[in-house]
Amino acid sequence: MKNIKIKINLQKLIFLIIYFSTIFFNGGVTYRVDIIALNSYYDLLFILFYLVAPLISYSILSNYFKNHFIQLTIRPLSTIIGIIVFLFILINNFKHDNLFSDEFYYTYGSFKVASAFLTQFRILEVSFLSNFSYSLLLRIILCIQWIGSFFLIRYIFSKHTFMTESKLYLVLLFTLKFVLIMMKTTFYTDAHPPMNYLASSLFITLFGLNTIAIKSSVIFVNTMFIIYLYNRLKLSAISAISISVLIYSLPVIIDFSNHFEQSIFSMFCFSVIIIEIYFKKISPSYLIFAISIFALFRYSSVAAYPAAFIYSYFYYNSEKKNWINTKKFFKSLTPIVLILPIVILPILIGTPATQEINNINIRFLNILNPPYLVFENIFNIFGSLLIIPSICFIYLTFFDQKNIVGYVFITCFSFHFILSMADVPKLLPKYSLEQIGFVFIFSFIYIIQKFYNSKILTKHFKLTLLTFSTLLFSFYNKNNLISNNYYKNIISLNFQNNSYDYLVDYINTKNLYDKSLLIGKDYGPLFLGLYNTTVSNFNKYRKNFGIYTSLMKKYNVEWTYIDPNTINEMEKITHLMISENIFSYNKKNINKLINLHNWEIIQDIEATNSFSNFYILQKINNSEKETL
Repeated sequence: MKNIKIKINLQKLIFLIIYFSTIFFNGGVTYRVDIIALNSYYDLLFILFYLVAPLISYSILSNYFKNHFIQLTIRPLSTIIGIIVFLFILINNFKHDNLFSDEFYYTYGSFKVASAFLTQFRILEVSFLSNFSYSLLLRIILCIQWIGSFFLIRYIFSKHTFMTESKLYLVLLFTLKFVLIMMKTTFYTDAHPPMNYLASSLFITLFGLNTIAIKSSVIFVNTMFIIYLYNRLKLSAISAISISVLIYSLPVIIDFSNHFEQSIFSMFCFSVIIIEIYFKKISPSYLIFAISIFALFRYSSVAAYPAAFIYSYFYYNSEKKNWINTKKFFKSLTPIVLILPIVILPILIGTPATQEINNINIRFLNILNPPYLVFENIFNIFGSLLIIPSICFIYLTFFDQKNIVGYVFITCFSFHFILSMADVPKLLPKYSLEQIGFVFIFSFIYIIQKFYNSKILTKHFKLTLLTFSTLLFSFYNKNNLISNNYYKNIISLNFQNNSYDYLVDYINTKNLYDKSLLIGKDYGPLFLGLYNTTVSNFNKYRKNFGIYTSLMKKYNVEWTYIDPNTINEMEKITHLMISENIFSYNKKNINKLINLHNWEIIQDIEATNSFSNFYILQKINNSEKETL
């Protein structure tokens, strides 16, 4: 079979990115406004920004990349390599069955426009749909959204003059965004990057709203990264497989390989940037463009910008410094405007992890304090494995291109600087993944490339040694994780099975949809959609959850806080499902529920290495008492 060559028009690619980021996933909408009932001129400014910013971004970039094309070469074995990597990751993650914590939120983001459509047009209240599967109904709407987008984009791309000369595409973007605002999709605000939902949304459309589809979408993203390495670096099949096994045998990386978490995109971003700088000497504008795309998947990808800026400067000033080269340098920064419609508002008004820009306190000394350091966590996780990148970069410093070590250091420090400003638990494993994951990836690629390209050893000997070393490394990591108490007690808690199978089955068996509340990091009624719940039962639970959230807002109750008065104000609620660490965090108030308000713990399942804890509380009637 011959190589497949794909030629990509960058103008069309930019249109696709802006369409999906600002329209399909309604990205950049972080402030709730109602165009029908504007409360202030301040709200009008937000509406104008939502409408105009994507148009400005596209106009600038389409002009900048006019008549620019990139060509991708896809080798015949890519599909086989992809299948092998997909199966390897899947087999090593059989224990992670359910979604956990923030995975629910990201899953919801995959179809929030479809959900807004169902809500705003009151489709869920149509009587003949009451016994219809909620997840199937949602999937149908999402299918319509995808198919409609496909034919719309196909029509636009078929009109050459429409894309390159006419301004009708601007009218199209403006109109579609205006329709979204009129649908009150601004009520479904999201401070997270929109493209993070791309793969999951597509997989839900194809395979349904279920855990397997969502987890598979994450594995697919990892598979595409390996295919990129295989084709871009022209790796041999054995090298590609060996690199894949090495990467996905590492602690944390293997756990995140099927965990729906956006931090994998920044790890891939940093990896791609270092690879492109070292192996391909890519044009700076394309490098910055790639970072901008990754930033729409994960905001912390912007930590790669400083390394790209320095690379761009030396790229144009390697021989002679003059104004022309300086002008080229500044011009190469233009692709940054791709992210402006999405990131400006999160920067200005804050995100769940960051404060408003005027409240951010940047003190250099704080960056060096232990609470801000991820390195301690890295040493505890990887231990002796850190000798691999250490040897790699020592060799690079003294015998090869030492400048790449500087680019790696700058990227690590830039990410660390961003993290120091965020109001988040610094030792969460995803931050270790971002800070050190790409260092290991580059080291594996560099070492194996050097080894495989060596002319001293025979091909047969290289194949044998590479296979043996890869398997040995994989077995070592697996055994090491079993014996690593730090990993089991701290890190693995972030990848537990949440036992929702039992909870939903309990609710269904006892028909508690209108009598129960699940209090945990579940982000509302969504979890019921993963278990083929009917529209009627979904609405029953959703109604009570809506009342609960309204009461919490009324009484200014934090979302992880269990307020006894708020619970008892909901007279219909007879059962509470309290999951994860919410129980221990609210133990005092739960004791009040038990001692003062006639509640009883009827089920208590303790946490293990693989399963999170959960509790079922029942409100006791004086006449009877239910038991399991």
